[in-house]
Amino acid sequence: LVSSAEETAKDLYRTLVETNQLRAQQALPPTHTFLATGDAKAFESLARRFLGPEVTRVEHQDL
Repeated sequence: LVSSAEETAKDLYRTLVETNQLRAQQALPPTHTFLATGDAKAFESLARRFLGPEVTRVEHQDL
């Protein structure tokens, strides 16, 4: 059995190494801002369940 997700991750890693696009070890950690068209607090609560406590910046965005 072959996991397509695992093979895709390996291919992506290899490509990032070959093109020198890996994040530098000494670089600052990234920050992420999530945009929600509905209730930002409700989205943040649900997002933390799936993505972890790192979800800290959620902003409401009108369409």
